[in-house]
Amino acid sequence: MSGGKARVLVAEDDAHVAELVAWALEPLDLEVVPARSGDDALASIAACRPAAAILDLGLPGRSGLEVLERLRAAPETSRLPVLVLSARDGSLREAVEGLGAAFMSKPFDVDALAARVGALLALPGGQA
Repeated sequence: MSGGKARVLVAEDDAHVAELVAWALEPLDLEVVPARSGDDALASIAACRPAAAILDLGLPGRSGLEVLERLRAAPETSRLPVLVLSARDGSLREAVEGLGAAFMSKPFDVDALAARVGALLALPGGQA
């Protein structure tokens, strides 16, 4: 990327939640790249090389966990900072964190979300 805003992929199939995430990230001056499915997320990551990704676990098609597993398996995305948002009870938190991603439950506080993403972007090497 040449001199523009850092990009953050937001993979969320619920349009309202995706808009809320984008709104929460406005103070960070990031370019939000939306994706509505797991396959869209992988294609967008390959095309735009975001600085971080926010993944819903319940994406249509390929789940957020499957997307995360693929990201970690590929050398070019293995260190991409990822925040997983989930309405699930946290039963997958261990798996998510074991793959080097941060985990946040839905519903979420917008200020806390922005702080988590800002912290992920500031980490050397990217992983949570």
